[in-house]
Amino acid sequence: QLLRAFFDGLLSECTGKAKIIDGHEMAYGYRAPATFSSARRVMKQTMRDLSRVPAKYATHCEAGFSFLIGRFGTLGFSEAFNSNYYTPEELAFSLHAALRYSDRYVWLYTPGCNLWDGSNRGAIGIPKAYKEAIAAARGPQPLVPLARNLDAHASPHPGSALPPRKLGLPVPGFPEFAGYDEQKTFGDLWKSHRQLVELGHLWRFRIDPQNVGVKEGWFKPGVFERSWFWITDLVPWDNHGYRTYDGYGWYRQVFEAPLLPPGKKIQLAFGAVAHGAEIYVNGVKVGSHNMDGWAYTRGDPWKKRFLVDVTGRLRSGRSNHIAVRVVDYGPFGGGIWKPVKLIAER
Repeated sequence: QLLRAFFDGLLSECTGKAKIIDGHEMAYGYRAPATFSSARRVMKQTMRDLSRVPAKYATHCEAGFSFLIGRFGTLGFSEAFNSNYYTPEELAFSLHAALRYSDRYVWLYTPGCNLWDGSNRGAIGIPKAYKEAIAAARGPQPLVPLARNLDAHASPHPGSALPPRKLGLPVPGFPEFAGYDEQKTFGDLWKSHRQLVELGHLWRFRIDPQNVGVKEGWFKPGVFERSWFWITDLVPWDNHGYRTYDGYGWYRQVFEAPLLPPGKKIQLAFGAVAHGAEIYVNGVKVGSHNMDGWAYTRGDPWKKRFLVDVTGRLRSGRSNHIAVRVVDYGPFGGGIWKPVKLIAER
């Protein structure tokens, strides 16, 4: 509420051609056009609807994106391109997508790097291929980069879940992943339940090829997340560059629970997860779905909504932490690929 009031105060003073540019810091590490498209909807529609002066918001606010590219971990500019977070081809493709979905600006945040000719004491230069990639992003759409395993913690093996498949095989398109229909996914629920809040679509994500996440407590609040990437729950993780990976992966986020209705059963409704999931709330396991199955048995559960009872597990009116351990049994898309909602019985 305070942030909204502060921002509406800024808007109230905007006149003429004044603009407020949202740099969308969460775009650090984005790759897929779908993530930029989703983020644009948040900036242009969701945030406008939250404002008490939506007309001012629509007039004076623009959507932009930020890229963090530097010498920190997997965001670096090593001459060994495949060891970097972005290859030159991936950087050109991702920057082009960012420019497509921004209103005007895309920032390149480059701590410790020298993007230009000349010398900056203490700065490192970047390979010529990356400078060319930045220039190419403003031209016609670059070719879609070749798929590769992009996680800094990935092993050269296809993952810990069965059945394994060979790395490098193309992932066929699957029509079930093509779109999301709110009515088909959740419509019948509203006869007996009401929505309290829809969780944010951006999650911290990390693959777990050695299946050590439970032992190391990745479900606990306060886990150090610097090595975790941002990912959206609207498409499988394959769309974020993990096309060569089958196995375990973890999603984490913090969400604000509203005041919960007393005496009512409170549940998390998952639109769909491919293929199995274990759910932890505030560090406690609260349920699971299809963790002992395969992708295609028992009526394709990976395509279907499921509910997890969290009654008594949430802090009413306060921040809560959720972690989801997902297993992708292969051979195509894995992860949370439809929204997650907090619901209550009527």
